[in-house]
Amino acid sequence: MDGQCAMKVALTVWEGRISPVFDVCREALVLSLRGTIIVSEDRVLFDAQQSSTQVERLVSLGVKVLVCGAISEPLQSQLIDQGIDVIAFVAGDAEDVVKAYL
Repeated sequence: MDGQCAMKVALTVWEGRISPVFDVCREALVLSLRGTIIVSEDRVLFDAQQSSTQVERLVSLGVKVLVCGAISEPLQSQLIDQGIDVIAFVAGDAEDVVKAYL
């Protein structure tokens, strides 16, 4: 490896697809990428009753990009304020979305 730091991208998932609404999602797939190479892949569980903790969790994990379905304006603003780029209103099979992102 060339010492390049991995970038973390999170995709909200539900039953193998992008979760329809970030605010109530329970799971994210967090990818560590070096360019277009997936270095690691982790599943992260959220408490769907506490949507504000989802933002805190993504920040603590070092996520820089979130790919999700619908998202409320307040949560999207919180994520952007924390330096996380949001790619919202995405739908489809999670594997297909990962391939398209890469």
